[in-house]
Amino acid sequence: MSENKTTESNTPETETIPTPDPSAPEFDWTLFWKRRSEETSAKASALAEKIIASMLTVGIPEVVVSYNGAGDSGQVDYITVPKQPGASDEEQATEATLKTIAFHDRTRTFSGFDNVKGEWVTNTRPATLHDLIEDLAYLVIDIKHPGWENNDGASGDLTINAKEGTIVLDHNEYITSSEAYSHTLKFEGNSLKEIDDV
Repeated sequence: MSENKTTESNTPETETIPTPDPSAPEFDWTLFWKRRSEETSAKASALAEKIIASMLTVGIPEVVVSYNGAGDSGQVDYITVPKQPGASDEEQATEATLKTIAFHDRTRTFSGFDNVKGEWVTNTRPATLHDLIEDLAYLVIDIKHPGWENNDGASGDLTINAKEGTIVLDHNEYITSSEAYSHTLKFEGNSLKEIDDV
């Protein structure tokens, strides 16, 4: 017959804390953020070139990306294609049009629950012009306003004008304000009297 034994110890376990190496260089946050900004800018430039060329090819002169966020979460809400002068309703491009233009050199992977199979599945598809425009918006916003989705958050529009080769970011940052007051009261006799206000 075998016994299961549990050994208990009243001796607290000691944690070994490494001693800092005085000769090791201190982490340079300024350099880190500088390099991150340069890398993000390079990605944004390459993506903007691809997007603008594609927009010109398919005849979409301009798109407007609207976004908002707060509480550590932010997202692109929608992308609009302004009405093109002289274009009929059938010729006018829409957000749905952007989702039909695929780039087979880039992919998107997404997961979701398949109700038929009864399990989570992962699928991959070619990236669309819509995807790339969203990616560019996130990069540009992050370059100009990192952490925009935190705390009270922000919202705005990013306009890509393919004909002019410009990107305009109109950004609104939300800030909770406060006003401070100070009052000094003194109890004299049977009432409180205000001495001064600041």
